[in-house]
Amino acid sequence: MRKNRNRNKFSILIILSVLFLCICVIAGSNYADAAKKKASKTSLSVKKQTVFINGTYTIPLTKKIKKATYFYTSNKGNIARVNSKGKITGVAKGTAAIKVRYKYKGEFYTVGTFKVTVVKSSLKTKYKTLDLHTGENVTPDTYLNNVNPDATYLITSSVSNIAIAADDGVIKARKAGRTALSIHEVYNKKSRTVGSIALSVTGTSLIRDEVKMAYNSRMNRNELLEDINSSSKYTFTSNNTNIVSISGTTIVSASSGNKTQTCEVTITETLSNKKTYEIGVINVTVTSDPFVSYNNQNVSIGLNQTLEVGNRGVIITNKKPKAKYTLIPADRSIISDKLVGVNYGTTTVSIRETIDDISTTLPELVKVTVNAAYIKKDLSTNGFNTTVGGDTYRDYPVECRNINATYYYESEDSSICTAGTGGMNKDQDYLIATGKKAGETRIVVYETIPESGTKNKIGDFKVIVSDGSSNGGSGSNSGNNSGATVDNPVASTLISSITFTYKGKLYNGTVSSTNLECIFGDENGNYIDYGTDFNSLTSSAFDIKFANKNYSLGGIDSQDGYEWIINVKLNDEDNTIVEVPVSLIPAELDINSIISEITVKLGDTTATINKDTAFPEDSSIKQFENGNQNYFVNFTTEQYIAAGATEYDITNLQPKYLSELDNVKCAVTENVFGANNASANSASRGVTVKPSSDDNSFWTFEISFEDGTVESFDVTLGVRD
Repeated sequence: MRKNRNRNKFSILIILSVLFLCICVIAGSNYADAAKKKASKTSLSVKKQTVFINGTYTIPLTKKIKKATYFYTSNKGNIARVNSKGKITGVAKGTAAIKVRYKYKGEFYTVGTFKVTVVKSSLKTKYKTLDLHTGENVTPDTYLNNVNPDATYLITSSVSNIAIAADDGVIKARKAGRTALSIHEVYNKKSRTVGSIALSVTGTSLIRDEVKMAYNSRMNRNELLEDINSSSKYTFTSNNTNIVSISGTTIVSASSGNKTQTCEVTITETLSNKKTYEIGVINVTVTSDPFVSYNNQNVSIGLNQTLEVGNRGVIITNKKPKAKYTLIPADRSIISDKLVGVNYGTTTVSIRETIDDISTTLPELVKVTVNAAYIKKDLSTNGFNTTVGGDTYRDYPVECRNINATYYYESEDSSICTAGTGGMNKDQDYLIATGKKAGETRIVVYETIPESGTKNKIGDFKVIVSDGSSNGGSGSNSGNNSGATVDNPVASTLISSITFTYKGKLYNGTVSSTNLECIFGDENGNYIDYGTDFNSLTSSAFDIKFANKNYSLGGIDSQDGYEWIINVKLNDEDNTIVEVPVSLIPAELDINSIISEITVKLGDTTATINKDTAFPEDSSIKQFENGNQNYFVNFTTEQYIAAGATEYDITNLQPKYLSELDNVKCAVTENVFGANNASANSASRGVTVKPSSDDNSFWTFEISFEDGTVESFDVTLGVRD
């Protein structure tokens, strides 16, 4: 009986246990279902994304639980970092997985895994070296993989004037040469180095991207461009032809004006293969104000030489007639108060302009170097070429001569070429060298300092004397070389001299010893006359002497009258022809070459203005200098009254004005045609002189030129105390 009772109790326990387990299973199942239901409320909106290095992206979730705490874990923190807000930051190239979970009411739940791919901009392998032509541009999508459109690409150049790049990463080739470019990407205020490019640039380039010009002046391509290619064609375009017009490859400023104006000139180069590049834009300022041009901002003088305002010193353009210009050196231990070079070195010189006791300083500084004497560059490079009984060298062969020193010369072989001086007095110690027989020798230049008696060797240069034989052709030939092909020639290896004759006037060209070009018009003068009609010039005006007796002329072609190409035939096995560019540069307006005298007659009194006549207010400045076109002449009050101009007599109750008189005359005497200015029209060109506004105190006249240019001049009568 007791056994049955125990068995029943055991059965009941088993049943209760089973029921409890069932209840737990059901309850657990319901709780899991509830948890799953809560977990299903939060999910990933997207499951993957691509970002750049230093870029950010926040993982988007849907149905986030308000009181839940979310957790984000990157499996590769070195590729992509993630913060507690789900914001991903790209660190390095690669792929990472971001696990997303949250905690709610003490329990953790998994949302999912977010995949992030980090990419980076990188330099394309083939662009680690790059060859460009001046004016050529390269954009980032050309040289980079995976360009970030939201990033800024900064590029630094080891030689900044060869290439530049703006924030957009566009590489712009500016000048021939080599440089290293370092590329940096700036994204989200963070910078990283992308790579570096070894850049090589070839082609013609701008000497400067800003120039200043006077009114009625010109600048040709040789003053604006460097590394000119003789086989290329250059096109100049002005955005305002009223300020600067274009004549072939020469920019021409407006003929007159009294204010400062600017415009842009765009220059393109077309290669022989027809490819065209915009090599640059020049900002041109045209002004009537005084200035020192860029080409004149570096001056070299010798020891004890005096620095002056003028053609061999500081050249000021647009000097004002009544102004006084004072040079002020920054370092007086190099340039003294008296403007004498007292020690070797370099300093700057400012220029003070004074008019009527009011002083201003010109904006440009001039760098002045006091140099030791040295052999002239042309002689040092090319030597002196002559023939037996031909040209004799009669000049100083040195630059920056020490004024207090004495120079003398020795020939290594006087049987080929003798060397002596013009005399022993001051300024007579220049070289006289004469060819005696065919051959080659050298002349040594010495300098003696009088204070110490020290003898210094300045240097030496070669002398080549030929026998003067010629093989005919359009020009005469000199030299004793063999006629072998010239590799990478400069003009002086092909041409020994070149002249140009127009209307009886002879111009000597400069044959470059450093470039393949010849120039008429440089620091040595020989500019083509102002107003020349270049369209009328012909090739027969050139006379060429070749540097080798085997060379001959293959033809002379003109592009625009200003620029010519001489074809030099080397007559070698390959029938080589070398093209030598020749530039004819027009002179600025020179009054002395056009007008010899202006005569003003007031009653019985006559006053004249000529090349020696100074301004009434400043005797140091001549009225015909510096292209001045406004002239002044003063008469006394008594002379005006004697002529009948009683407006100057305050006691006269019925004054007779100057404009009413018929005994006031103004006449212009021109220079003889062809003597000094071959470009001006002849004496029958119709110069007109007339009073302005019926006032005899102001006269105007005009002179016309071959090319159609008409220049206006005026004469003002004033009262002298």
